[in-house]
Amino acid sequence: MVKIREFLRLRKQNDTVKLMCFFILAGAGFFINVLYHAGTLFHSVQSPVEYHLIRESTVTNEQISELAQEEDVAAVSRSLDIPVTVKYQGQETMMTCTMLSKSYIETVYGITASGSEKRYYINQAAFKEIQAGFMENNVSLEKGDITEYGEEYKIQYLEEEEGAEEENMPPQAFHSAKLLVLKEKTGKETALICTEENGTRLNKADSVRVLFSRYDLDGLRLENLTKMGYEVQNEQILAEEEYEMKIRMFHIRYGILVCAVFLVTLHYMKKNVRGYRHAAW
Repeated sequence: MVKIREFLRLRKQNDTVKLMCFFILAGAGFFINVLYHAGTLFHSVQSPVEYHLIRESTVTNEQISELAQEEDVAAVSRSLDIPVTVKYQGQETMMTCTMLSKSYIETVYGITASGSEKRYYINQAAFKEIQAGFMENNVSLEKGDITEYGEEYKIQYLEEEEGAEEENMPPQAFHSAKLLVLKEKTGKETALICTEENGTRLNKADSVRVLFSRYDLDGLRLENLTKMGYEVQNEQILAEEEYEMKIRMFHIRYGILVCAVFLVTLHYMKKNVRGYRHAAW
């Protein structure tokens, strides 16, 4: 208490002590900023990240196994994008759906579907796009059933057969399905629509989805995937996310450097303050 009162007295009388107060407050601000960026960076690096890969030929079972054995891999699945016509109250709209394996959807989205009815899983961004398609015909998806994974809507669907010519295709009937709007875990702006598929259609795919349990900031993962013959389709999105992490690392490094400079400066300033040379800092 005596040293604190002495410091407060000197703060009013000595300009150096006033400057020391400024350095203390500024240093505390930089230190809090370092803690904030360090916590955010740690959470980001430890978060799962998905790679969308494609190669020039069909992905074989051996190549799937090879990917599954890579470091930090949590799930792997072939993927296939197909056009789907969605019908609701007699009106139709189009969407592009990504077929994935059941195990991959369970791992990535934590969904364990029961029953044999077809389900399409979409995020909020995709739901807005589908609603916009129906609203052009003055139709809107009504409030669906609430499930543990999100809202569920009853629809009809028609999937386009790959490689089939429209003029040679026999008339196809719509089938019943459910559209499940997933609860948002993150504020993704990119539309996501996927469904389970474990049949022969998926086995002919030339693209793969790989979920890694954490980010890779040194670039070795991307280099390794390229050597394995894959092209990363969402490389730009991954690069933007990694750039944000590197900016946080910049804040941390230079924040620590500034704090260190402040401490050294305070140490030498304290020596020049008469009447307060024995204070503990």
